[in-house]
Amino acid sequence: DEPLGCVHLIDHDDDTLPFLHPWLAAMAVVPGRRGQGIGSALGRALLRDARAMGFQRVWFGTDGPGFYERLGARRHLQRSTTFWTMVFELELTGPPLSG
Repeated sequence: DEPLGCVHLIDHDDDTLPFLHPWLAAMAVVPGRRGQGIGSALGRALLRDARAMGFQRVWFGTDGPGFYERLGARRHLQRSTTFWTMVFELELTGPPLSG
């Protein structure tokens, strides 16, 4: 009965890249439950919803690209030595993303 995490799909999250949208934003999992697949499940659910809404890509920024690469994201733009703008390329047809 307690929230374990959250993730948001928003229009954009970087004023320097307003032409990239939508964005995955504010993904968080409570510290005591990390490493249990909750973040992966949240990410997959967001991507399923974005694809169902007809989006072809979902953008986001992160200092932890490895987690998202395991979910299928690719690095798009290195913003600093530790921060990346990344993208999930979504196929609009085909089987649902599963986990």
